[in-house]
Amino acid sequence: MPEQFIIKGEKNPRRPITDEEFERLVSHADDDFRDVLICAHESAIRSSEIAKLTTGQVHLKVRHISGRRVDYIDLGIFDAKIGARQTVPVRARLKEVLQKRLENLDPEDPVFTDQLGAYKNILISKKMKQVCERAGGQHGDNLLNKKGERVGGGVSLFEAY
Repeated sequence: MPEQFIIKGEKNPRRPITDEEFERLVSHADDDFRDVLICAHESAIRSSEIAKLTTGQVHLKVRHISGRRVDYIDLGIFDAKIGARQTVPVRARLKEVLQKRLENLDPEDPVFTDQLGAYKNILISKKMKQVCERAGGQHGDNLLNKKGERVGGGVSLFEAY
């Protein structure tokens, strides 16, 4: 509802990150984590899904029945209850990241790695907090006061992911 926060249980309302906030985050991230941020922002894939993403799930320039070439990520069974697959389209900025990362990898290799190996969900969270702090923003979901403002001031730069 416009201009009104609805809080259910312990969850705080979230808002999308702005383009300006995202570019500020990207400018404070190392090269490997920058790729993770771009994937999250461009595809809305959860950090746990990013950590598990393998090259075999990434499909670039696949000929569609229409004759067009399409780029997508197949996350497999997303909703076990109804057995639905989650297929995520790949936009231009993410495609560049994926093309670079997929070079010389086998289908079971993780897409997102750094010098220590494959990213784990906990490492993504830790790095996100560090990047937010370097970018001068607040990380996470702080509680709201009665006016709907975050307690502790500032804007949570990456609460949408």
